[in-house]
Amino acid sequence: MRYIFLLLTGALSILFFTNGCASVSQNEVAEKSIQSTPDVSGEKLVTAFGRDNDKTFLELLPAELQKKFDTEQFKRFHQQLAAELGKSVSYRYLGNVEHPLLQIEIWNIRFQRTDAQGKLVYLEAPFRVISGSVDGRNQIISFNFL
Repeated sequence: MRYIFLLLTGALSILFFTNGCASVSQNEVAEKSIQSTPDVSGEKLVTAFGRDNDKTFLELLPAELQKKFDTEQFKRFHQQLAAELGKSVSYRYLGNVEHPLLQIEIWNIRFQRTDAQGKLVYLEAPFRVISGSVDGRNQIISFNFL
């Protein structure tokens, strides 16, 4: 009886775990490749952030976003991140997220700080830059840490 139970359990497991498996033929794979290089304005935004350059950072934003995120807010945001994560020391482009209307770039920003024992600690945080066509030209629409 125990042998039959184990046999049935094994057979049902095989049926359950193999049911619904499918393979995708190469014809079904999307032909459009994801952009592998960053947009110039996205890289400039990340560079300006890393160098604590509020003037360049804000110039890259459209007027409406500049009204919501001014020099004072930039400084406060940068100081708060420095207190929590440390000083930004480098960045690297990770890639784009495919979207039909927007260009969504993902960057990795590396921070350096000193821990309680005086040892250097590195932290990385993903940063998203969203750009799209505004009034006929490509502009940054939004940005945030993920």
